[in-house]
Order: sequence, then C-alpha cells, then structure tokens
Amino acid sequence: MKQVIEKIKSSKQKGITLIALIITIIILLILVGVTINVLIGDNGLLKTAKEAGESYKIEGIRETVEAEILNVEMGKLNLGNEITIELVLQELLDKKIFDNIDKEAEIGYIEEYEVKLKYDNNNSVIIEYIKKTTGIRITYQLEPSTYTNKKEVNIILKVQGKVKKITKPDKTVKETNKDIEEISYKATSNGIYTFIVENLEGKLEEKNVIVDIIDILPPKDFEIIAETTKIGGIIITAIAEDDEADEISVKSGIERYEYYTKLTTESEYTKHEQNEIKGLPSGRYKIYAVAYDKAGNPKKSNEIELEIEEWIEIWNEQDLRDIAEDLTRNYILMADIELKEEWIKLRKNFSGTLEGNNYKIKGLKLNGDASDYQGMFSSIAEKGKVSNLSLECNIEAEGNKIGGLAGQNNGKIENVKVTGAIKGHNCVGGIAGVNCGTIKNTIAVVELTSGGQRS
Repeated sequence: MKQVIEKIKSSKQKGITLIALIITIIILLILVGVTINVLIGDNGLLKTAKEAGESYKIEGIRETVEAEILNVEMGKLNLGNEITIELVLQELLDKKIFDNIDKEAEIGYIEEYEVKLKYDNNNSVIIEYIKKTTGIRITYQLEPSTYTNKKEVNIILKVQGKVKKITKPDKTVKETNKDIEEISYKATSNGIYTFIVENLEGKLEEKNVIVDIIDILPPKDFEIIAETTKIGGIIITAIAEDDEADEISVKSGIERYEYYTKLTTESEYTKHEQNEIKGLPSGRYKIYAVAYDKAGNPKKSNEIELEIEEWIEIWNEQDLRDIAEDLTRNYILMADIELKEEWIKLRKNFSGTLEGNNYKIKGLKLNGDASDYQGMFSSIAEKGKVSNLSLECNIEAEGNKIGGLAGQNNGKIENVKVTGAIKGHNCVGGIAGVNCGTIKNTIAVVELTSGGQRS
C-alpha cells in the first residue's frame, strides 16, 4: 500500500494524468477489498492523492514562474534596466503566464492559485509563496495615488468572487451578495489598514492596504547662490532636502523648484521654471527660489541681491556695425561674422565689453587717413574689455597709433588672436598700436608696415 501511495506522489509519467492514475488505483483497491474508510477517511488515499496532486500543481507553477522571472531579469539587465516586482508582474502578465495581477499586493494569479513575489537579500525578485485562493480576489487603489499633503486618502477596495461580507478596518461590516463589490474607506493617516473578506463558505481572506503617501511637512530650510552669465542672465543654484519622516508624515523627496526675480525698483516678482534665466535688463535684482516636495509642500529660500548687466547679441554684420551707436554697452558674438563692406572708423573710446564667445570676425578692412588712433576701435577705455575673439583684418592708415583691435588700449584684452596686415606711420601693432592697459593670452600673426615705431 505504501508503495502505491509513493507512486501517486511522484508520478510524472508522460501521457498519463494524475487523476486517471488515481481512479485506476481506487478501482484496483475496491476489487481487492480495501474498505471505504481507507479510501476517504481523514488519512485516506483520496485525501493523500489530492494533496499530492496539489503539491505537484504548485511545483509546476513554481518552475514555470521562476524560469520566466530569470528570463525577464536576463533581458532587462542586459539593457541596463532596473528590475522591479511591478515590472516582473507586468512581463509575466504580457506573456500570459499570469491570468491577472495585483501590483500593490505584488501578486500574480494563475487559475485558482496566487503567486506572491518579494525581493531576496541580493535584491532579486523571487517567489515568497504559492497558495490556492479562497475564490476571492481583492485589489485596491488609493486616491490620490501619489504623495499628498492632505490628511485624507481614499481607499477604493474591489472584491471579486462569492462574497458574504466585508469587515472594514474600523470593524464596520458591509453585507453583500454581489460577485463584484467595490467599497470606499477614508484613511486619515499613514499606516496599515486591514480588510477581512468572508466568502459564502465562511472562508476568510485578509487584505492589508498600506497607506504611505501622506506628507504634510515642507522641505527643510535652504539657501541659494546665483551667478551672472555672459549673455545678460543668471544661473541660480538651489539644493533643498525634504524633511525627515515622522509619525504623521513620510519623506516624499524634492520634486521641483520655482525661481523668482525682480528689479529692486519694481514691486512684483517674475516666476521662472528654469534655473538659468536669460535676457534680463541691466539692474540690481532680488532673487529667491521655492522648493516643492512630491506632496506639494513649499519652502521658500533666502533672498539675495545681484547686479545684472544686459548683453546685446551680435549675429550678423549689421549687428556688429550697430556697436558704433553705443560704445558703452555689453556685446556678445553669437556666430562667426564676415564683413562685406569697409569698416567705419570709430572716433570714440570703447568703454563697454565685447565678448567674442570664441567666434571670429573676418574681412575687417579699413582705409584710414592721417589721423591717429585707428583699428577696429579707435581706442579701448579703462573700463572697456575685449575677450575670446579672433579677428582677421586689413588696415591701411597714415596716422600714428594703429592696431588691429585698437589704436590704443587702456582697458583689458584677453584671449584674442589677430591675423592679417596692418600699415601705419608710427606706433603700429598687431593687437594695439599702444598699450597702456592689460593684454593677456593674445596672438598676433600680422604683416606690419610702419614708418616708425612698432608695438
């Protein structure tokens, strides 16, 4: 007899179903006079056979699910993707391994069985358990579904199956005879909310709903810093941290920032979504930021003041010639520029800033007269600055103090390269005819023609 039972437990013979084998054995046992109690008693053969069949079915589910989890992990890891239980559940549902899934509970359903997944110590997805369901499937969703700063979350519980009653976390009971029942329950704090569902046979199924999305605490105090850019703007750096979790709030984390600016002479702030703000008019500004956590709680930063200088963008030849209209402004090249017409001699000092932005001005031609101080600029004043520029020029003049960039420099010239040919009477130079200011990191590859002193 023992050998027969063991045969039932281990039978995997191809082409013979377990049920057919059991029936065959029962008929044989009846024929040899085995009593009914031996067959159907508490420890009878039918019960033992049923348990063996259950074990065999669960083992088959386990092998199938474990193999598919491995396939998912291998495929996603090769692509550098993170492996999550939610992703595995969805993949197995798409492959029709699972008939249905419950992402919140991390459960997949196969026929009348549920497969609970979890992470192991290596953060790999494994099976926690496989068991036969009570015929009841319980799913839920939270409203809102993401972090909130409201002290109330609505739990929408959906129960499918032959349900008799549902006991809510507050012990109130919902009687029902529907195949599908949906109830709503208000959660007023983070925590675990237990629902107990009883089917028509008196079997109980528990559902623990975890509410961990309430965050009513704002981010921690934080400070900002700001710096000006080359093109008349600012970059604001803000790094905030969300407040720590406590008994009433979770830590949702920082989601976004808003940035506010206004001239000190104005009354209203302007809101900006990005931390780099361009095209601001010259003036002194007040600046602050607001950090929002994922629940929507705001925190305002400290307020700072910063002086902003407006910059005028130069994109073409006309933009470059317009510098002559105001030699006190800040200009920045936004492209290489080739001059088609002769350059107009400038008679006033340049006291602004020309930021070459590592672009090049080509074809600057100047046929000067016998007057002094000639070049792209007649002279650069003490407050003037030219930097990060390449200049290709051809200048012919008869006067003194003739240079590619300026007849005389009293300001700052940095990272400038001048090429071409320059002719003058006296004090002729590739960068400047006379330098009384600062010249750094410059190169002049120029054919100089002078009746006297060169520089």
